[in-house]
Amino acid sequence: MQDIDHKLEDGYVETIASLEGGTLIPELDIQMREMVRLVKARGGTGKLTLTLAFKEGEYEGTMRVIPDLKVAPPAKSRSASLLFTNEQDGLTLDKPEQVPLFARQPIARKEPA
Repeated sequence: MQDIDHKLEDGYVETIASLEGGTLIPELDIQMREMVRLVKARGGTGKLTLTLAFKEGEYEGTMRVIPDLKVAPPAKSRSASLLFTNEQDGLTLDKPEQVPLFARQPIARKEPA
């Protein structure tokens, strides 16, 4: 490995900041903040992966750098529900042999988070 003169203008941070016309860093920031929000809300582990692919450019002395951002939020936790089967092989909240005590209200549908 050769000795490298670490100049800021051609280093890692400057290179990342210049990719995709300077839009990669703001996108990373947005994705990171969303990941933090989801981990706080859901628990578990999320993953944000930035991969840089390097390919020699078409012209002498050039290098193509292709970023790839993968976002893997933590899985949303689900709770189990105990349901009863009926004669039509459907599922119901009510035990089929049980006489209803109260009229059931329709379940209001909620948008998933």
